[in-house]
Amino acid sequence: MISCNIQTISYTDCILTIQDSGGITINEFMLANLKMFQNDTMGTLYLNDGSTEITINLAQLPSINGGAFATLLDLFTYIETQRNLCQCGCGGGSGTVTSVDLTMPSAFSVSGNPITTAGTLAVTGAGLVSQYIRGDGSLANFPTGGGGGGASQPYYLNGGTNQGVFVGNTYYEMSKTPVIGVGADFTIAADGIIARFLTDAGDPGLLNIPAGNWNFEMWFSASSSGGSPTFSVTLYKYDGASFTSIATSSATPENITGGTTIDLYFTALAVPATILTATDRLAISVDIVHSGRTITLHTQNSHLCEIITTFSTGISALNGLTDSVQSFAVGTTGVDFNIASSLAVHNFNLPTASATNRGALSTADWTTFNSKILSVINSITVGTIAASTTTYVMPGTNIASVTESARTYYLNNACTAARYLVATSTAQSATGSLVVTFRNSAASTSITVTIAAGSAAGRVTDYVNTASCLVDSGISHQVVNNATATSANIAQISINLK
Repeated sequence: MISCNIQTISYTDCILTIQDSGGITINEFMLANLKMFQNDTMGTLYLNDGSTEITINLAQLPSINGGAFATLLDLFTYIETQRNLCQCGCGGGSGTVTSVDLTMPSAFSVSGNPITTAGTLAVTGAGLVSQYIRGDGSLANFPTGGGGGGASQPYYLNGGTNQGVFVGNTYYEMSKTPVIGVGADFTIAADGIIARFLTDAGDPGLLNIPAGNWNFEMWFSASSSGGSPTFSVTLYKYDGASFTSIATSSATPENITGGTTIDLYFTALAVPATILTATDRLAISVDIVHSGRTITLHTQNSHLCEIITTFSTGISALNGLTDSVQSFAVGTTGVDFNIASSLAVHNFNLPTASATNRGALSTADWTTFNSKILSVINSITVGTIAASTTTYVMPGTNIASVTESARTYYLNNACTAARYLVATSTAQSATGSLVVTFRNSAASTSITVTIAAGSAAGRVTDYVNTASCLVDSGISHQVVNNATATSANIAQISINLK
């Protein structure tokens, strides 16, 4: 124990140095390890760092630091102040922090780090306005609707409605209609499936599931905070005999982070395009990793667990098809106009017309039919008509007669008569005109050609007027010579029948 010749007590870099009158160091104490005890009865101050102890008494005070300490309490306070500063790192020494860094969860971005002298740590959000921060500090997207026209069809987990036992497990209702007014909870204190849900018979009544995200909104709570409890979901189709897995989120479970608070949790399930039968039902299971806690799934009432699907609430069925996205196409199948609906396509079939098909005329057939023109041309030498005489000429011959019935041509197809032409090879008498008229069913039509009195030989036409001819109607040419002399020589009479 050293207790004599103390004259200087100094402090540098958290080291208390005690020296004698000659400046010789008696002892050095690390202030962080220094312990002191003051015995006022004996008038002594004890300093001890665990390896060396020094006593300072009242008689030594006048020589220590030139009598700077009037009492042992003054010296005690001085040393105690320096010791406390060194222990908390609050100052009083040259010790400094050389580097400060800051880390944040993935939902945040940190800049200005690390700080080695002075500076500012800045924390900003790393996500988009369309995202939210999950309980584990990561980013997630808010639920969105799936594919298909119209709004996405939601389903609700009605835990209070028991659907029965299927393949050895109890299932509760998964329905488009929520149950409000009473809650239904499920609990589990082990790893495994907490609950299973199944749609009603005949639901969804569709032939496929459009590909896309199904978003699950689930209410959970735990018996205590801490740990890493999670949940995942699996989607199945049920054909009345067995369950077939469609998709699962077991590889990307969602953390249950709210402890005893009932919180809403979101998770997305990527569902592939899936073929269904009209009688298939859908089912889900909710799987829990409990992490040493009792987990509760809350359904119904104010805790509606909702599934946003890729089914559409638009057209439920069109010509027997139930796909949310449907299209129209054009075809030629069949013997008459028909609409054939299959999968998601409505095929409007208009067959090509034929001897057996009622349908649209092909381009080639239209050309053929359009070219089917019967041109009836009288013989080149019809001849002249006697003065003031009415004569009838049968189409296709050069035979004239005053009796029309003997010169009538009967049609076996309905047609339209047009483009009337009369050609003469000599001039018409100046005493009167020559009039040629097309007749149908013993009646004159509007199709007529007049060769005026005194007209020179040539061609005269009526390409304006037409006449409709029925099947089995008789047609003929009426020739009236109004001259008092023999008419011009008629070289040709022609008309087109279409």
